[in-house]
Amino acid sequence: MSDFIFAGILPELVYDFHRHDHPHWEFILYVEGTGILTVGDQEIPFAPGTIVAQPPTISHEERAPRGYRCLYVGVNGPRLRGPVPVCQDDAQGTFRTIGDILVRECWQKPPGWQAAGEDLVRHLWRLIERWSNTGDDLVRQAEALLLDHLSDPEFRIAQVASQLDVSEEHLRRRFVAATGRSPRAALTRLRIEAASQHLAHGSSVSAAATACGFNDPFHFSKVYRQAMGKPPSTH
Repeated sequence: MSDFIFAGILPELVYDFHRHDHPHWEFILYVEGTGILTVGDQEIPFAPGTIVAQPPTISHEERAPRGYRCLYVGVNGPRLRGPVPVCQDDAQGTFRTIGDILVRECWQKPPGWQAAGEDLVRHLWRLIERWSNTGDDLVRQAEALLLDHLSDPEFRIAQVASQLDVSEEHLRRRFVAATGRSPRAALTRLRIEAASQHLAHGSSVSAAATACGFNDPFHFSKVYRQAMGKPPSTH
């Protein structure tokens, strides 16, 4: 199932958006106006720069006496427990920049737009987790360790669990609950994403494979094709 479903931006001011729900997550970035978003029975004030990760299947509505506009991104993802994630875009407008790219990719649909959208949506998930402090600390520490060892082909998930003083099964359960992926799948995906960057900057397939923890370029090519839908040689 694709993580990225759609993206758009309201073309004009809206004053009242009736109560509704949807089966997927919706990342909302308010770009104009102030008002109240009601999620279930929780009221969330919003202003330009406010980001809300609206969970699936929970009814919500918006009210803004002077109108509002927002950018929205529909995504599939794990069901977070706890409060609705709310945060603020940074001073550089990082979330808005990524959101605008997603809107353009969604509407123009150039070659590779879906894969590009998948990568950008993952960045938005990470920003929301970091800025709203709703992410799992154990999972964040595990992800940091994975990133530190991308180039080591001998690195094992058991080493992550050992360094964090938890069992490998406990780590797997927490990781899946927070990200929808196992640590092993996450490590593979991080390596493929890093390899894609190496290839985009002119590295050979063999060099990219070695830099990202793959001993065998043929195995790397197979995994890359499965993940990206194309062989690494097409870069």
